Amino acid sequence: MAMLYKQLHMEAMTRLSSYSASYGGRDKIVELLLDKGANVNAEGGKYGNALYAASSEGHDKIVELLLDKGANVNAEGGKYGNALYAASSEGHDKIVELLLDKGANVNAYIGWRVIQMRPLASRRYL
Repeated sequence: MAMLYKQLHMEAMTRLSSYSASYGGRDKIVELLLDKGANVNAEGGKYGNALYAASSEGHDKIVELLLDKGANVNAEGGKYGNALYAASSEGHDKIVELLLDKGANVNAYIGWRVIQMRPLASRRYL
């Protein structure tokens, strides 16, 4: 039982750490955590996942790192539904380009709504 608790605790701490580092723009910490086996697609926190957090906050180096490590470009989460719409809504042009280059779905259906790509269109991405 103690071993299971330790394993679950370590998994939760790694998830929280990679998410927090992504949100905070700590690219070296994110890289270290991913190199040590952190799940690039771990879910949790206000934004839902590390890619969404980094995209929303404008941390392009971290977005690129997460995508290179296999982050799901269309993962759902947060207020805007996905990383593409969050980056677009916050005006992070370079991140929008990175996400589109990796195949982000501009017509994503998130939960009960279709993500409207008006912010993308207004910034001449479409």
